[in-house]
Amino acid sequence: MDREMFKKIKSVADVRRLLVDENWLAENLPEVLALRDCVQLGPHHQEGDVLTHTRGVLENLPDSAGTALVWAGILHDIAKPQTRIERERKGEIITQFFGHDVLGADLAAKIMERFGPPVNEIERTKWLIKNHMRVFTLPEMGDKKAAEFVDYKYFSELRELFLADLAASIAREGEWEIKKKELIKTIETKIKDIKNRP
Repeated sequence: MDREMFKKIKSVADVRRLLVDENWLAENLPEVLALRDCVQLGPHHQEGDVLTHTRGVLENLPDSAGTALVWAGILHDIAKPQTRIERERKGEIITQFFGHDVLGADLAAKIMERFGPPVNEIERTKWLIKNHMRVFTLPEMGDKKAAEFVDYKYFSELRELFLADLAASIAREGEWEIKKKELIKTIETKIKDIKNRP
């Protein structure tokens, strides 16, 4: 395992380069390489397999992203192979991944432990992964629950992960792209309202 090489990573750009090096992935992060065999079907993920999507998320993270956010970008969908199901909807086969956020948080911690980061970075990454789907429900949350969520110490990083995740989700139809923009606007408005409350 190339632990020392990973410790030398200083930027998101370094990680982007590693994620396209399949030999390095095979030796150090085989769980991530396995994501290329997890195909996503349906209108919302035309980028194809989960590894391609993961690379797209890293492309859309800010260059200033810290260690936990970078790890979350790499591992946020790590449990999709274990939770993948297919079902028919409106005459086509789609894939769903119920619980991949919760299971993925635990899997991510085990993977990170191999590289020896500080415990607080592992816990931070776990929280980001566990909650990365929860952001979608923010518009429906009650005021108290939403405020607690938005005011949580890691929420700003979660917001960056959410935006990168959406940006890397390539829709087949223009309608979903419009809905994504509307969803982002609704969520950003709610976050702003919460932050501006006395």
